[in-house]
Amino acid sequence: MGRAVVEALLERLTAMNVLLYASPGKEAFYEKFAFRRMKTAMARFVDVEKAMERGFVDSGSRGKDS
Repeated sequence: MGRAVVEALLERLTAMNVLLYASPGKEAFYEKFAFRRMKTAMARFVDVEKAMERGFVDSGSRGKDS
């Protein structure tokens, strides 16, 4: 089902840059559709500890509280 959803969206967005968030470990699925990893991104989470546990942010960066 995921493949069908992504294909349908990309068919309609042919002349646009498309950015998405992938859950950690799911990047390979999107690489099949020619998505590439970005070199930089920033995020601010309400529960940064949970985001780190889930692999969404690098534990080496804690923002202004560090």
